[in-house]
Amino acid sequence: QAMLLEVNGRLEEEKLREAVGEVLRQHDGLRTRFWREGGEWKAEIQRKKEGEPVEVVDLSEKEEEESREEMETHMEGVQRSLKLETGELVKVVYYDRGEGQKGRLLLVIHHLVVDGVSWRILLEDLQQVYQDLETGRKAILPAKTASVIQWGNRIQEFQKRDLSEIAQYWIDPNEK
Repeated sequence: QAMLLEVNGRLEEEKLREAVGEVLRQHDGLRTRFWREGGEWKAEIQRKKEGEPVEVVDLSEKEEEESREEMETHMEGVQRSLKLETGELVKVVYYDRGEGQKGRLLLVIHHLVVDGVSWRILLEDLQQVYQDLETGRKAILPAKTASVIQWGNRIQEFQKRDLSEIAQYWIDPNEK
């Protein structure tokens, strides 16, 4: 899934990198890698995200049409560059269009780790952290909720329960 945002003003590369790093630390699912082993899919949440998911593309010297074409070609490549096995599930690209021009911020996240609700949360967190860094404040995000690991463990516990009483209710809710 991808989202292309228009950015008022210019983003500072180091602050953007730091903000994205904070969001990756906050949201465990974004650090997941998936691989097949013996015909079965496996998943692992990496403690520290390897590699840099942020790229800055300087389009400030390009004419409008050339800038747009280069940006479109680049965006297609970024969307194809995600890799399940290495955990490269998030890419962020800032297209710097120069002084007085609105930049573009491309966020690409694999559909295995993002959905419609998650996008809103991730965008809010990224904006909050970047604004905190921009004003010199320490970036503070809300406390984490249940992690993906905790959620998975709860699902496994639930699967072990005897669900015959619950199943009977759904089969015939009028029967007591």
